[in-house]
Amino acid sequence: MQVILNADDLGYSPGVNQAIMDLFAQERLTSASLLVTMPFTQPAIEMALAHILPVGVHLDLSKGRPILPPERIPALVKTDGTFYSSPILFARVLSGIEPLSQIATELRAQIEYALNAGINPTHLDTQAHWQAIPYLHRLVRRLAVEYSVPRIRTGNVLRALAPSRLWLAFPHHPCRHSQYPSESDYLLSLHQWLLGPGEFHPVWKSSRLHTILSNPKGVLEIVTHPCKLPDPSFPPDSLNAQRRSWEYEFLLGNSFPNWMHIKA
Repeated sequence: MQVILNADDLGYSPGVNQAIMDLFAQERLTSASLLVTMPFTQPAIEMALAHILPVGVHLDLSKGRPILPPERIPALVKTDGTFYSSPILFARVLSGIEPLSQIATELRAQIEYALNAGINPTHLDTQAHWQAIPYLHRLVRRLAVEYSVPRIRTGNVLRALAPSRLWLAFPHHPCRHSQYPSESDYLLSLHQWLLGPGEFHPVWKSSRLHTILSNPKGVLEIVTHPCKLPDPSFPPDSLNAQRRSWEYEFLLGNSFPNWMHIKA
């Protein structure tokens, strides 16, 4: 099985930026996804360009501040001009409060910000996996075609490999309408499996998962969220800096090359 090792949240904090660069230098990552809405975006762009890191755009509707002025996208932001949190975003999207036109306008601005900074996006994916909502997945697909981005993250929640039922499994999964842009066949977020330093969820050893991962055909995207400590500028997040450091240490460690039979 072909494996994509992607780090999300490039630009989130200095510790996240450094962790991603360390891992790429050690050939433990194949790409990263850039948040263009955070205070540490510009240093991340400079580091990525200097290290020739393949970078996609981590389309964001729930972290930091939008690219566009609040008056252009009033339905997407709170009174202070920042995005709503992920749970509120999902509630508003599913209830139809969030206008698709404003979402599309902001996402185009994010892609164009990356392009204008010298990034040639290798892929598009989304903060908090809102691409699992079918009409938003179709929007991401249209944007990929519009900007000639070759790959997007799968929105098929039935192909998300997780130890327990995902909260985002409520929508009907979208169907592929074409082979461009390409999508991975399976998605695995490392933080859902890594319970502590080197400690994996027991379901990891299940026969079903082993059968899927040992199939020579198909593409698996492993999503990682590494962070190098100490990181005093790390913003509040449910996936905190300590948990992210477990991923960084595991990916950088000697046991990683044998994990899932991946050759570093």
